[in-house]
Amino acid sequence: MNLNSGNVKLLPSSKNYEWWTDEKTAGQFINEGEVITLGVARYANIKKHKGKFVSANNHILSVKDKSKIFVYFIRNLRTKTI
Repeated sequence: MNLNSGNVKLLPSSKNYEWWTDEKTAGQFINEGEVITLGVARYANIKKHKGKFVSANNHILSVKDKSKIFVYFIRNLRTKTI
């Protein structure tokens, strides 16, 4: 699925790769929004993305209230237990 070009970001739960594909290749697996993904595979890393994406083996966090921004959420993670 990785074409190294296109407008759809691939978000594997493994390392932070700069992988991209196009909408035709991603097909029905495309999601869109501003998200934070938490990998659940070997490398439990955190990624932030805004736009079209395909997620593989991640927990996906998104906001219900679009007037709130993720920066506020992330800053609070450092000081509070959610």
